[in-house]
Amino acid sequence: MIRFSIDAWNTLLIPNSNYTDARNELFAKKLNCSIDFFKEVHHQTKQQIQHDTTHLLKSYDPYDSYTLLLENLKIEDLSKISVLMHLGYMLFNKFPPIILPETTDAINKVSISHLWGISSNTNFISGRCLDPYIKSKTNNKGLNLYSDMLGYVKPDPKFFEGVKLLTPSNVTIIHIGDDINCDIEGAKNANLDFVLCDKPQNLSKILSSLI
Repeated sequence: MIRFSIDAWNTLLIPNSNYTDARNELFAKKLNCSIDFFKEVHHQTKQQIQHDTTHLLKSYDPYDSYTLLLENLKIEDLSKISVLMHLGYMLFNKFPPIILPETTDAINKVSISHLWGISSNTNFISGRCLDPYIKSKTNNKGLNLYSDMLGYVKPDPKFFEGVKLLTPSNVTIIHIGDDINCDIEGAKNANLDFVLCDKPQNLSKILSSLI
């Protein structure tokens, strides 16, 4: 038996461009800045979070992420954090990420004889949003790991220890993800098997080839 530990963003989930467009427009309006300026600073903030995650093993939850965003936007009114978090949650529900039908089919086949679960870094969008959505679109009923809820991030070995704790000792773990540092090097350093999935369109093929 195999437990497939699957990254969420850009492995299982395709980001919804409608979410991105609506977020940029709505957030820029709420923060009284241009859309282009907001997009630039948001991109820089995401890069900073990625750097801190990879090199400092720092976990960001939504509050931390929006705090950093406002800091980079030179906005001192921290009351806007709760407003942005609420709007982000609303937009996520209106424009959720995409799970391809062929991915769902492959997961259903995997689940006949094997186990699978989500093992994902999260920041602006919490695992508290992702988890019920993923479970509603797949047959996933088990425990999943999200960095903002766990307090550890990939590639920290402590994150992957969590994966091991959720897996029976006689089951082989294969971690699948798109990020070389967080997913591949992280799994390798935790002595787990791993497969690089460069885009969600390839996940169904990868799963089918491993069972």
